[in-house]
Amino acid sequence: GTHLKWFVLFLCFLIIWFVVTLDFNHYFDQGYYFDRLLLIIFGIALFWRPIFILPVLLISFLLLWQLNNPTLNYGSQFAHKLQILHVLNLFAAWVLTHSIATRPKAIHFLFLTACLIASAYWIPALKKMVIGWLYSGEISMMLFNSHAHGWLSFLDPKVFLPVKEILGSVDILIRIVVLGLEAGCLFIAWRRGLTVFLMSSLMLFHLGVFLLFGYFFWTWIALNGAFVFILLATRNNPSLNFFNQFYLILGIALILTGKIWFNPSSLGWIDGRISYTYRYEVLTQSGNKYDVPFAYFEPYGDVFTMANFIYLNNSHKFLSNPYGSTSRQKAEALLKASDRNTVEALEESIGLSRYDPEKSKMFRDFIRTFFKNKNSSPKHTTPYLLSPPRQFWTHPRGNVYTGQETAKTVVVREVTTLFDGSELKEIRTMEIMTIPIDE
Repeated sequence: GTHLKWFVLFLCFLIIWFVVTLDFNHYFDQGYYFDRLLLIIFGIALFWRPIFILPVLLISFLLLWQLNNPTLNYGSQFAHKLQILHVLNLFAAWVLTHSIATRPKAIHFLFLTACLIASAYWIPALKKMVIGWLYSGEISMMLFNSHAHGWLSFLDPKVFLPVKEILGSVDILIRIVVLGLEAGCLFIAWRRGLTVFLMSSLMLFHLGVFLLFGYFFWTWIALNGAFVFILLATRNNPSLNFFNQFYLILGIALILTGKIWFNPSSLGWIDGRISYTYRYEVLTQSGNKYDVPFAYFEPYGDVFTMANFIYLNNSHKFLSNPYGSTSRQKAEALLKASDRNTVEALEESIGLSRYDPEKSKMFRDFIRTFFKNKNSSPKHTTPYLLSPPRQFWTHPRGNVYTGQETAKTVVVREVTTLFDGSELKEIRTMEIMTIPIDE
């Protein structure tokens, strides 16, 4: 049907837009231009026949593979992209199944899509309940941890203090609303109006998170908006109405078991007061020094912004993961931390060491190869200039390096920031790697 067709085409456009406009990969020294052209051709062919969803997905996953190779981060970078890709995988499975078994019924695809979207929210809600998120940590710490990662880095952290006070005054209300919206998705097949309300509210939630913290899950917003559109556009079509007792019970069962058949990301954590970030300085052939922005590493920009590189340093243990996410025990212990000495004492007593010499070598080799190839062919492809918004937004610091001179050496520094209750402090800066490019 028309609505189903445009729903799928819209989601395919989002993925093709992202993949086709990826920057030239200077680590592999490849632009994959033929693959991008094929993806565009099959995307156009999808207007004609739904079976072309298969080559679209195949090429998309092949091109996305480069972003996790080498695996510089612990964990995946694809949480906000996989949501749409899973829906398209579901559509491909639906097309294949019904082409063999029976005539396609759009209600099956729409219902399963609803369950998939709902499960992607229910699983994080369950994770939050298990770790005690409702009464642990400080949501307002995301302001300062995001700033440490580069969000609104041109502003003085003191600017966030009034916002912190506001968030602190409504902290428990925010938690209840967020948990209620995510957990409420369990009943997504109960009432059409409830589903529209949940999807619309979660879109506003994602926008609020972006404005405050710089995490932009624009693909989730677009998917929720497209699903709301198709629900409203087909509200008078009884053949697409899955809001009844049978689908409600079946939907609850599918959503509860989503970790088995869907395995969405468990996006739940406790916000602590400490953050470990990494900064990069280039020494050029002429002796000048520049600060390297995370965007310089595209298409690995999100990887370097998230900065899950705790395997690089063996000189101390760690109290948090990227963006200050930590455990309840560590978050409570950090409430008493006020300076470098108290933090280092906590690191020694309850911190975690994940130093990995093999991954550290892989990181060093990546930096050397990336800069060496970029020195010889500093390409920024035209499609990259048309790329969609990034997942993690940051702003460059200092004297920004854009490739204006040939890089000779890259210095990697680990910066530890702490919010002591009244201000954000950079309590420690350590030089952990010096990497000659032409070694």
